[in-house]
Amino acid sequence: MQDESLDKKSIFSVFTEYKSSLARVVKRYLRKESDVDDILQEAFLQTYAADRSTPIQLPKVYLFKTTKNLAVRENSKISTKLTEYIEDSADSVLISDDKDAFELLSEQQEQKLLLE
Repeated sequence: MQDESLDKKSIFSVFTEYKSSLARVVKRYLRKESDVDDILQEAFLQTYAADRSTPIQLPKVYLFKTTKNLAVRENSKISTKLTEYIEDSADSVLISDDKDAFELLSEQQEQKLLLE
């Protein structure tokens, strides 16, 4: 009978073997290379910690799901920040008393018509 630890790959060996595939999963959601590296590192650490507390039977599946979930969560955070920034920018534009180019042109045309 074979030793069970020989049948099951370690988290590290699975991570090493599939690192480029895991990176492609992350790149579907995030573009910055530093974000990709951060997500991969976090996925490895979470999977490793989970395996230490309760042995993971399918480490490849677990690692891919963890990686995808972290990438989706990070993408959501970035989208929320961008949306908040756009909303804040839009509010400041609406509050501004400055005239835009269209208003200035309209005023100039009105003055020209009045002077004729």
